[in-house]
Amino acid sequence: MHTPAPLDVPRKPLFGGGVLSLGATLAALTALGCAYDFDAALGPGGASSASASVASGSGASSGGDASCEEPGYACAPAIPAGWAGPFVNVAGDPAPSCPLPWGTAISSGNEAWPASEHSACSACGCSDAQGICVAPHSVLSTDAGCNPGNGTSADLVADGACHARDGSLFSSAQTSSAPAGVKCQASGGIATDPAPGKSQIVCGGGKPGEACSGGTCFEAPPDGTSFCIFKNGDEPCPQGLYAHRRPTAYAGVTKGACAACACAYPAASCSASVTYFGDPGCAVPASQSSDASCQPFGYPKAVSSYQVTTTFAAGACALTGGAVTADASPSEPHSICCVD
Repeated sequence: MHTPAPLDVPRKPLFGGGVLSLGATLAALTALGCAYDFDAALGPGGASSASASVASGSGASSGGDASCEEPGYACAPAIPAGWAGPFVNVAGDPAPSCPLPWGTAISSGNEAWPASEHSACSACGCSDAQGICVAPHSVLSTDAGCNPGNGTSADLVADGACHARDGSLFSSAQTSSAPAGVKCQASGGIATDPAPGKSQIVCGGGKPGEACSGGTCFEAPPDGTSFCIFKNGDEPCPQGLYAHRRPTAYAGVTKGACAACACAYPAASCSASVTYFGDPGCAVPASQSSDASCQPFGYPKAVSSYQVTTTFAAGACALTGGAVTADASPSEPHSICCVD
């Protein structure tokens, strides 16, 4: 009897690792040579040619089915057209390992989660508004109305330090500043999908033996398992001995999605607090202002230095987004049908 080398098929990760296509599965099993001669098993036209006496569980391992002479072997029915096998199937949470002698994972997937469960999005949030104030603009006028045509205008250094002026006489002052670079940082809006259902694993690697009535002798399935067939897609079981449908297993998932969180920029303002001094060392105040209105001095005063600071202020950022735009759904289904 031809003894094939073990089928080297890596265990597929659950939900997202994919599943071997039927073509890929058949190609991989071809490495076993005559051990998986599907054409011979299917007969003319690819259909099962006869019913079979089938053993399941290790009850057959002590002596095998009556139609299989080799101890520990059982008769696996012929594989219907379009299906792959024979395999055994194990299920559980967490995912179980394939039992010997059927110790090679051919495909893995998960049952669908309950229909009542849906994707959810984490709450959106916005940081406090951030921004800067541009350099304050100052108008010093020789009249009481802050007329720039009767004086001088310049941008001031808003660092709170003392800065010298030339000591000219002025009768009014007006200082203003404007916000720039206003922004808010958005967060959240991350999709969380339902947890996958119970794992369904398709296991191969059992050694074939001689032909039997209606099929081929294989090492008997372990306790709690039976001979199974496998097919990509969500398909009903074929007529015949492989009539017991396992839950549809899904090798992938289409993930849920959320609308991106965004923060609309709020209204913002800047105020300049400026003090003019009559001496070059910022010791004798001549005028003080904390808003953008015109500040008359009352009489002409020498402006020999100044100090100025600015304050940025903004409202709350308007929040948008964060709603579910697509619900997660299982994908890449495959069907498993077993003898019992």
